[in-house]
Amino acid sequence: MIDKKIQSLIMDQVKDLMIPAENVAYVFDFNSLYHALLVLTQVAYTMIPVVNKEGKICGLVSTNQIIQASITTDQIDFKMIEQLTLNQIELRQAEYVTLQDNLETILHKLMTNNFLCVVDSKDQQGFIGIITRNALLKRINAFLHSNLLNDWLKNQEDLPSLDEPLKTIPKD
Repeated sequence: MIDKKIQSLIMDQVKDLMIPAENVAYVFDFNSLYHALLVLTQVAYTMIPVVNKEGKICGLVSTNQIIQASITTDQIDFKMIEQLTLNQIELRQAEYVTLQDNLETILHKLMTNNFLCVVDSKDQQGFIGIITRNALLKRINAFLHSNLLNDWLKNQEDLPSLDEPLKTIPKD
C-alpha cells in the first residue's frame, strides 16, 4: 500500500496525470482500417483508443492488428484495409481507470500497459482521456528529486529498511 502522504505528493487526483480526450489521438469504431492506419502513422503511436459514436471505449487498435486483419495467404490486401471498419475486427481490450482510482491502481496497471484509458465510470465507460506511463514516471522522478521527499523523510522515525522487501521483487 502506498502511503497517503506520498501519494498526495505525487498525485492528488487522477486528473493530475490525465491527458484530456480532446488532446488524444483516437478513432471511431465506424472508421476504416485505412483511416486508423493513417492516424497511427501521423501521431507515431503504436496503439490508440477506439470509441463508438456515444463516446464509449470499444478497445485499442495497433498497426500490427490492422496489418494482420488485411493479410491473405500470400499478400496484404489493400482493398480490405479500405473496406473493413474497426468494428469488424477484434480489438485489444483497453485497460482503464476512473477519476476515483488511486495511485496504486494506476501504477499497477501501467506496469503492463503504455497507457490507460480514463473513463467516466466503470459501467458507462465514457472516454474522457488517457494516462501514459511516461506521465507517471515523470511525476515520480520529479518527486524523488524534490525537497518534499527529503523533508518528509526527515520527519519520519525509524523508517523500515527497504532492502528485505525489495529482494523479493523479481528482476525480470
